[in-house]
Amino acid sequence: MLITDRKQSEEQRNQYTESLEKIAFIVAHDIRGPLCSILGLVSILVNENVSAQELNQITAYLNDSANKLDKIAGKLSQFVFENEIEFQSKWLDKIAQDYLNKN
Repeated sequence: MLITDRKQSEEQRNQYTESLEKIAFIVAHDIRGPLCSILGLVSILVNENVSAQELNQITAYLNDSANKLDKIAGKLSQFVFENEIEFQSKWLDKIAQDYLNKN
């Protein structure tokens, strides 16, 4: 393997690792917040008697947390899709270049 190929492979690995770290951060921070809110609110509903007014407020909080999760899931899907295309493009470029170098 040529030095340039090794450097390119290392760069791609670093980009992949960086993408995984971003996904891990999103899961650890952005998703956990709304999810913990939902779990806490459901626990209140299951374990306590709540008034109609409290039920309305809890329902609004649940809706808010669910909407936050929906937005995060959309952003995460878009991020993965965009990076997958970028990685596939680089991989296809490498295959094409290898083919051209052999012929």
